Order: sequence, then structure tokens, then C-alpha cells
Amino acid sequence: MKQLNELIELYKSNFNLRLEITSNLDNKPVAVLYKPTPKAKFSKEKQIFGFRFLNEDRRLEYINEDYLNRVKNQEAKEKYKSDKKIKNKSDLLNVKVGDIFKDSWGYEQTNVDYFQVVAKPSSSFIVVKKINYELIDETVSNMSAYVKPLINSFKNDEELKFKLNGASFKSSSFSWANKVENIEKEKAYTSWYY
Repeated sequence: MKQLNELIELYKSNFNLRLEITSNLDNKPVAVLYKPTPKAKFSKEKQIFGFRFLNEDRRLEYINEDYLNRVKNQEAKEKYKSDKKIKNKSDLLNVKVGDIFKDSWGYEQTNVDYFQVVAKPSSSFIVVKKINYELIDETVSNMSAYVKPLINSFKNDEELKFKLNGASFKSSSFSWANKVENIEKEKAYTSWYY
């Protein structure tokens, strides 16, 4: 178990947090943890926690547990980022000319856009064209249906270039297109109002 002075330094060096050790009016041990808020107008710090403890041992135990949890969370975040980077790199390599991407978006109605990759100038960029889709038998109502993409049936000659993020790309300011993994089983819900 780490001691208070060591914990104060570890919070500061590893997390840029300030641990304040005091006692209240009843002489009970207190621990308060702050994080810096350099852009705030009225306060340079924000309190993360502040607790009063029955005794010194309980305070030391709690602070040790909190510190260890923060270390574990930081390690988990770093592992997640590393794993995601490796997966994205692998996904980038698996995107090829002819692949289909689907973007489903909308609020009151559900719109679907399909894109077909027509070129891959580098490992992280693709050139796509929008393709048409057809209604499939599983029609839901007179204003909604399931659709599937029509490969090589381009809507127009416009080519769009996008940067890949794994097996997806940001197709607009509000939506992402994802690679269709199984083209044979692909179907997407769409709805319209007019």
C-alpha cells in the first residue's frame, strides 16, 4: 500500500490531478481530489471528489483503491486504442475495388445510400460512386421497405474520394458509411413520406 506523500506525487505526475489531504473541524481525515480547468473563467480547478473518513487507515485505503482504479482504467484505454489501431489497419487492407458501403441516416424518415468502390489510390483512401438499390419482397408498408444494392448500377458519374477509418468512412457531416460484409444477405430498411 502506497503512503499519502507518494500518492500525492503519483496523482500529479500520472494524471495531472491535485490530491489535498486535510482534516475537518471534528479532526476527521479528509481527502479532496482536483483536476485543473485552465479554460474556466472563475476557478482554475474542479473538484473530482471530497470525502471525510472515520480514520487515517480508511482514508489511505480509499485513496489507494482510487489510484489503482485510475491506473487500470488508463491501461484499459491504452489497450483499447492500440487494439483499435491494429484492427483499423487490418480493415484498411481488406477494402478493395468493388466493395460496397452502406450509409443509413435520417430522423423522420430513414434514407439509405449505397456506395461502390471504384478505385483505391492509397491504402487509406478510396474513390466511390453512389449506386442504385432495388426494393425486395419484404415490403413493410406503403411508405417503407427493405432494399438491397444493385452492384455496378451507378446513379451518375460523380466520383467521391473519402479517407477510410477502418472499414468505414464519413460520408457526410452527420453520418458514416460502413462496409457491407455479406452482399448476398444485405438488406436495409428505408422509409419515405410524400
